Amino acid sequence: AAMILYSEIENFSQSRATDAASKESAEQWRVELGQTIRLYLDSDDSEQLVLPESVVRDGATSKRRDFFLVQRVDLPKNLSVGNYHLKVAVRDIASGALAERTIPIRMVADSSAIRESAQSGSPPSGTPGPPGQYVGTGK
Repeated sequence: AAMILYSEIENFSQSRATDAASKESAEQWRVELGQTIRLYLDSDDSEQLVLPESVVRDGATSKRRDFFLVQRVDLPKNLSVGNYHLKVAVRDIASGALAERTIPIRMVADSSAIRESAQSGSPPSGTPGPPGQYVGTGK
């Protein structure tokens, strides 16, 4: 199973730099962020998945007001049903600032469990519930 992790970033650093690869040597605003992802089983807090820091470097001719990161997360095939939490850490490489968020995830055995959860008031698979809460499937 796989999921897409979308992170909106606030208060990130931007620096001015000359683009050495460009023939025009245009000055650009640079953003450089690193993202690390870890998945833990709630029952014993054991680490189930680690995605080492992936770095995104981006430049634009004008200063950015917003920024986001998107990363595909391939979940281990041997995950059992249960409750997990996904810990996302974003590091601003220029300033050294670090922000972390934890997202609860519930793995279910099959789609009928999702329908039962939906009838009981829990959100269906892949849709947001209360802020920061998602339901995933083990398939």
